[in-house]
Amino acid sequence: MKVTHDNINTFLYTPGKYFVIPDFQRPYSWDKANITSFIDDLESVLVGNKNHYFGSIVYINEGNNSTIIDGQQRATTVLLMLTSLYHIISDKPSSSSFPAKAIKDQYLYNSQDYNEESNRIKLRTVTTDNEIFEQIFERSDFSTNSKDSKLYQAYALFYEYFKDKDDLQKYIEILKNFEVVTIALDASDDNPQKIFESINSTGKPLTDGDKIRNFALMLNNDVARNVVLKKYWETIETKLTDINKDFISDFFKYYLTSKLQREVKIEQVYPEFKKLFYSSIGDNQDDVEKLEEFYGQVIAYLNHYVFLKFNSDDSKAYKIVTDKGFRLNYLKIETPFPFLMRVLDEYKQSKIDDNQLLQIFEIVESYLTRRIICNIPTTGVNNLFSALHKDIENYLSEYPNENYSDVLGYILVNKSGGLKIPKEEEVKSAVKNNQIYSQRNYYINFVLSSVDDRSKESTLLRQIANGDIQLTIEHMSSTLFLRQYSMTTV
Repeated sequence: MKVTHDNINTFLYTPGKYFVIPDFQRPYSWDKANITSFIDDLESVLVGNKNHYFGSIVYINEGNNSTIIDGQQRATTVLLMLTSLYHIISDKPSSSSFPAKAIKDQYLYNSQDYNEESNRIKLRTVTTDNEIFEQIFERSDFSTNSKDSKLYQAYALFYEYFKDKDDLQKYIEILKNFEVVTIALDASDDNPQKIFESINSTGKPLTDGDKIRNFALMLNNDVARNVVLKKYWETIETKLTDINKDFISDFFKYYLTSKLQREVKIEQVYPEFKKLFYSSIGDNQDDVEKLEEFYGQVIAYLNHYVFLKFNSDDSKAYKIVTDKGFRLNYLKIETPFPFLMRVLDEYKQSKIDDNQLLQIFEIVESYLTRRIICNIPTTGVNNLFSALHKDIENYLSEYPNENYSDVLGYILVNKSGGLKIPKEEEVKSAVKNNQIYSQRNYYINFVLSSVDDRSKESTLLRQIANGDIQLTIEHMSSTLFLRQYSMTTV
């Protein structure tokens, strides 16, 4: 390991080399606020002629490339800025005494005849960003998704800021005042994962999902790493991320809660994932067979989560509860997710049949809806659903002839206090006396459409959800509501 006090200019000015952002890193994530802050720092350093600490960069020297394992957000940001300056100066050479070709040759492009065409551009990013960065550099036609990406948005912000300015060379020269601490590792150095976690970097904090991605792909064996990346992690990213949203941390929170049968808080997700990984894989982290078994379970639960979260079921694996899943999704209540993910996994293994699965979803819907009508706070419900499968299994171990769904109903009916399911008289009393119209609009729409629409496809609720029907909630007689309520199941 070699630690050097350096600056971002000299670090990036490396003719004949290129930078690699490894697959275990998160995609580029700096947003407008981060870019604006960086531009403010540029101007402040220019005016004050002072130095500015820009953070640390950890990288591994591997022949002609430097693999950046920490600091990729900062390095990518500066290269995006230099790319915007290269394009502006190419169009208007008089705007800078530093020619566009020099920016290209010194910072952005390798003119050497490499075997791989991809190595000509001096930054090779993670899979989801690489094509977009190449499009930016080449000024290609951009798709809508590319223009919505954080990479393009950062580039566009830089381009807009610099396009009408002169003396642009000063923004390149001032990068020498942006101090960095570089940590160069050799392949024989200690586990880069431990070094990565110990660094207190500036910039956008890592989410637990980012840390899990890093951990999952920081494997010493290339074959094992490629299996995890190509067969599993790319699927996770495709299903849980888009340009502006990332549900990876949330998914792993519910996955771990479901597997461990206890509530896992968001700040516990990464350490709990590592514990589960080590207990499943053991000391040999390069055992492909064990890795496939472990991540195969992750993907199974991912499909359950995607169905519950987005009501998406491309494989038609959940068609028996398609409508029930839509209704729960409309309520935007995610507390039952860990329990229902476990239930769906039991169903996938044929431990629960179609009728039981339908009944389970109906019971959960009834439990939630009755509590909404009675305006009961959700305190403690997370813990209830976290351990509910375990409670049912314990009961079934004593009474093996009972049905899973029947035991679920029995347990919920016998809950008391803040976890109870309101009985018929309590619901009727709540309709008469509570101000249901003070509830969230989608709660009200759900309850009233459930009373009015008895179709198996929730036709009215789907029309509301799709915006085909615009509703205005007016006063309704509680007597009329109760009469209708008694004719249907809410």
